[in-house]
Amino acid sequence: MLTAHLTPLTCASHPLSLCLILLSVGFVPRELRAADFEPIWEIPYDGTTGQGAALGDVDGDGDVDAILTADTDGSILLLNNGNGVLTQAEGAEALPSAAEAAFGDVDDDGDLDVFFARYLNSCEVWLNDGNGVFSNSGQSIGSVAEWSDVKLVDVDGDEDLDAVVPTDSSTSANRIFLNDGDGVFTDSGQSLGMLFTRQVDAGDVDGDEDLDLVFASNGTNAVWLNDGNGAFTESSNAFGYAGTFGVELGDLDGDEDLDIWFANGQNAVPSEGAEVWLNDGHGVFTDSGQRIGTEYSFDVELVDLDGDGDLDAVEGTNSTQPNKVWINDGSGQFSDSGRALGYGRIISLVSGSLNGDARPDLLLSGNLDPSEVWLGAAAPIYIGDSGQRLGGGAITSVAYADVDGDGDLDAAMGAVGGNVRILFNDGTGELTEWGAALPNGFGNSVGSLAFGDFDGDDDPDLVVGTIEYSALADCQTRLWRNDGAGGFQQVAVLESSGPTEALVTADVDGDLDLDIVAATQMYGIYSGQNHVYLNGGGGSFTRMDELGSSYCFDLVLVDVDDDGDLDAALAVNNAPNEVWLNDGSGGFVTSGQALGASRTTALLAGDVDDDGDPDLVCGNRGAASVIYLNDGDGVFSASGASIGNGQTQALAWVDANGDDAPDLWIGNGLNGKAVDWIYQNDGSGQFVLTQSLPARSTWGLAAADFTGDGAVDVLLASRDGEHGLWSLPQAGVDAESYAGLFGLTGEDQGADRDPDGDGLPNSLEMAFNLNPAVADAHLRSGTVHSTQGLPVLRVEKVGERLALQARVIRRKNAPNLDYALLASPRLSSFVEPNGVEVTTQGVDDDYELATYTYWVPEGSEAYFGTVSVDYTEP
Repeated sequence: MLTAHLTPLTCASHPLSLCLILLSVGFVPRELRAADFEPIWEIPYDGTTGQGAALGDVDGDGDVDAILTADTDGSILLLNNGNGVLTQAEGAEALPSAAEAAFGDVDDDGDLDVFFARYLNSCEVWLNDGNGVFSNSGQSIGSVAEWSDVKLVDVDGDEDLDAVVPTDSSTSANRIFLNDGDGVFTDSGQSLGMLFTRQVDAGDVDGDEDLDLVFASNGTNAVWLNDGNGAFTESSNAFGYAGTFGVELGDLDGDEDLDIWFANGQNAVPSEGAEVWLNDGHGVFTDSGQRIGTEYSFDVELVDLDGDGDLDAVEGTNSTQPNKVWINDGSGQFSDSGRALGYGRIISLVSGSLNGDARPDLLLSGNLDPSEVWLGAAAPIYIGDSGQRLGGGAITSVAYADVDGDGDLDAAMGAVGGNVRILFNDGTGELTEWGAALPNGFGNSVGSLAFGDFDGDDDPDLVVGTIEYSALADCQTRLWRNDGAGGFQQVAVLESSGPTEALVTADVDGDLDLDIVAATQMYGIYSGQNHVYLNGGGGSFTRMDELGSSYCFDLVLVDVDDDGDLDAALAVNNAPNEVWLNDGSGGFVTSGQALGASRTTALLAGDVDDDGDPDLVCGNRGAASVIYLNDGDGVFSASGASIGNGQTQALAWVDANGDDAPDLWIGNGLNGKAVDWIYQNDGSGQFVLTQSLPARSTWGLAAADFTGDGAVDVLLASRDGEHGLWSLPQAGVDAESYAGLFGLTGEDQGADRDPDGDGLPNSLEMAFNLNPAVADAHLRSGTVHSTQGLPVLRVEKVGERLALQARVIRRKNAPNLDYALLASPRLSSFVEPNGVEVTTQGVDDDYELATYTYWVPEGSEAYFGTVSVDYTEP
């Protein structure tokens, strides 16, 4: 490797000295292989089964870290960068699945350990080494039971933390496990009820200076009073009704005793609402009479959001319902703030100062939807979305379009539970969700979605078809209008006769606007009647009952008979697939063809044999996928090829080998994680397996150019939250060709040559948009429109915090140029640290301005930085 350094730039700020070495460059001759798809972006955190959350400073750096528990995916430890940005701890031992966790110093060594309440397992204690590295203590605490929550509190007055652990069961009792002071727990022998308890809170409700307990149950809620030695007796109070998920104690009416908020949920719309019970100071509670909200609530966090000295309430609710903020008037009377903290299915909420500004922040633990971080803000907002999404969500469908008009393709993902999430592309294929999810009716899941400009305003609108998630589903189709910047507002509900599994937007009646074709399910009360929604212009639709009534999983629109209009092929459940011919006005008649008898779950149309007409691929559940060849008149016959044998849920065309013949990506995982396959086409419709991809539960594939390099990428959405963008490696940019553009020839064109003698090899001249034939090496100017020059490094100071920051001209679509900000506490051993923040600003078609920021760890005596650029020969 050839390494070059320019004159160091130094800066000092007591007590931290920062040395910024301007540049190092590496040159690596290597061939890039372009045969297999590779992931270029993945959702930062996998998983869909989030349950609990806890906050605490686990690594001793003075900021609040977090843990998110999950009931099957495994818990994750999240470290805070000091500004409220949480990133998963790397290299740590995998943490167990759990319903809930609590931080506390259980072994009295001065750091925070963690107690896991594990559902259908014994509980576990993991001990902290003081640096945020946890190891299993080896204890199996309690029997295998439905442990649902945990509170670490000193119940027996011996100045160590004991564990109160309820069970969501009618056969296993709520338990107290006593700590011996060294973090070893034993069952106290007490049974504190067993009425499907979901949550517990602890506090001195009767004023006798010990900690009492209140349990939230799917039965009668209960208060248990402590005798001061950790022995509990149930009080005579009976609270609420049989549908409570969350509970929290707090002084709600300002009389200096602890009142109770019960968060209630039930499968009814509206719900009976949350309850507030007021304490008389002696542990006797009276119903305030309030029924707060109508949402199905899972949890509540009592926190002073508006800074007026009393406790407000934030409730986490079920999918598609707003997570509400309720404002206290100081006397325990609550009113709706009008704020919604998104529409995610939030199982647990915790508050703390994540960004260190003294305002309360919130971590919302999502189930089926991602978890979210909300940061305290000034009036009248009080709490704002940080944009952080932790976890992928359980996705059933995916679609793409340029929703914000910035020239790249964004994505929509539809989830179990009815929410649609919009992910915005930065132009390179890096996708980030911003803003609230789009809710599509309580009790629904998203069955399908599609983009189209329905109202003729030159931006893509969105149509969402829904299926049953619970008995309260309405299974109607919803139309969302785009404001041109990627903001969506629901404008219509399109009546459907049943759950919609597939939607396609196209002009089926030849009037030059986009119509909608929907395939539905047939079972129970649902007729299975399929629909064509004809656009009257401007996005006003009329429903036509077309395409028969059958239980359909998928549909495609394609001109199978070469008559100039779009026909339809339907994937039918446990029956032959169907082909319907369009009469040109959006009316369809059956062709009478019956294609196969397998359980087809995905369809794809394309010319696989290069004869100029569209063929069909039928992806099947529990059987091989089958190809049907078109004779040119819309008559199909099986090709004889059987491809794969899996639980296929999605299909996509790709060009895996650059021969322009359609190759096939088969997405599997309908019934759990499975391997996806890529089959290459020889051009005649014969397919050979060339790549197997890591197992996941693939439910949606979107094939399009997300990276802007002219090649088709594949956005994969999974039911288990493992989403990613896959791309074929590109050859990259060639320094020799770049040098040739400036008249250089022969050896002077070499990537490692410096014909102009300015100290930069041609590879770096290209990296920074300089002229390799002229000695023009210079620091990039500070003007916005500066499009060339060497990196500028500097020290940024915000309050008492210091950061290394580099502003670099960066070549776009150049996978063989690797730009990085490296750092080290010594003038050696530079590495790319975790937590480097990167923002970009386009400067022209080929280059962008990238800003790299690394916040130096607090307490560092010195820190050194350098910009590195590695060039690999294409």
